[in-house]
Amino acid sequence: MLQGSDLVVQTSTAIEVTDAETGAFLRSWPLPAGDARLVDLQNGVAVLTAGADVHLLRLSDGRTSVIRTASTTPVPAQLESSGLFYATTVDDAAYPGRVVHVPWNRLPLGA
Repeated sequence: MLQGSDLVVQTSTAIEVTDAETGAFLRSWPLPAGDARLVDLQNGVAVLTAGADVHLLRLSDGRTSVIRTASTTPVPAQLESSGLFYATTVDDAAYPGRVVHVPWNRLPLGA
């Protein structure tokens, strides 16, 4: 994934950042879970999903946090200009699906 001049890729063990203009390796952060999958990138934050969990990784300093959902299935997630969206399923026969929005200022990444 490309953000500005940062090329962000997932390897088997890490998230790596390379300067796309110069080819210089910048940094590497370990995957937050063995089955984590990089799904989006915005404003210097990578979002990864692992089962029902949504992991956030701030690329500037490696700070991470996890949102543990109530989902009974793996969750899709997406970062947008307004914040994080993810979809979950819950044990509710009438309304089993939910879309959750977490605004940027409420993402659990701290200062």
